Amino acid sequence: MEELEKKLWKRVWRYCRFLRFVPFLRMVAVCNNLAFGRVRAASDIDLFIVAREGHLFTVRIFVTAILHIFGVRRHGEKIAGRFCLSFFVDDSALDLSTIAIEKDIYLAYWVKNLVPIIDDGVYGEFLRKNEWVDGYFEEGEILKQVQDDTKQVQDDTKQVQDDTKQVQDDTKQVQDDTKQVQDDTKQVQDDTKQVQDDTKQVQDDTKQVQDDTKQVQDDTKQVQDDTKQVQDDTKQVQDDTIRDDMVVQDMVRQAHHDNFEWIFGKRFEKIMKKWQMKRAVEKRGIAGNEASLVITDHMLKFHNIDRRRQYRNEWFKRYGEAKISREKFLKISAI
Repeated sequence: MEELEKKLWKRVWRYCRFLRFVPFLRMVAVCNNLAFGRVRAASDIDLFIVAREGHLFTVRIFVTAILHIFGVRRHGEKIAGRFCLSFFVDDSALDLSTIAIEKDIYLAYWVKNLVPIIDDGVYGEFLRKNEWVDGYFEEGEILKQVQDDTKQVQDDTKQVQDDTKQVQDDTKQVQDDTKQVQDDTKQVQDDTKQVQDDTKQVQDDTKQVQDDTKQVQDDTKQVQDDTKQVQDDTKQVQDDTIRDDMVVQDMVRQAHHDNFEWIFGKRFEKIMKKWQMKRAVEKRGIAGNEASLVITDHMLKFHNIDRRRQYRNEWFKRYGEAKISREKFLKISAI
């Protein structure tokens, strides 16, 4: 993974964690270039977002507001490294065959390469609803390695964020213990030199030094054992902290959702829907011929340039009816 790609993934984790508390949010997934492992200096970060049915417009306004406040939302000419919020659905519109073009190579690959960042369990339902894409792929080509690598990056990044201070404290303790062992060893060396300079006393001192050396070795082994125990304990604390944090976050998020719905009911959603639908229709009116805009009660998709037909035509030009593989797809995606 290149440095730019690592930088963008760290950015995902830095800001998307705040979206956990958006009411009625069910899933946030990274898609397109970053999920494909194909980024450039000008690349943005595309997100696919799933809301609870009946709350699509509430989720959209909160997600947009949060990322805009942090100054990381894509808009106007501000693109590179920013979050593109162009695809929202609710959980009644998970089947994307409804927007697929004929032999939609790109959408099939897109579905298989989503990387969920926040997921309350709806991702599994999303995959079941979109099993129709499986027929596009070579036998056994599920891109599992890419997904595993991305998942590892997510886990490593989250662990670093949550537990850096604990690791630093434990490392400092290990360094202090190691310094003590080095000081003890130095003392043994000095004593040994003194033994060599003396006569009979040297022999007695040598015996003592040998005993001391044995003790130092035992102490060193004890320090090593203690260090390993510290490392094991640290890892356990890290694992427990991550698990406890996720449980607490899910409980708080669910309570947050319930409280929001109790206070506002459906009124807030209706106001947001009316306002956003008006703006969306205006945007559709000025969109060019290459745009792909879907504006319904259950899906909001705003792509000013839809290149799926271009990808499909290039695929059949190069590979005909061949099934999708990662290598082949990345070659045509470079067009």
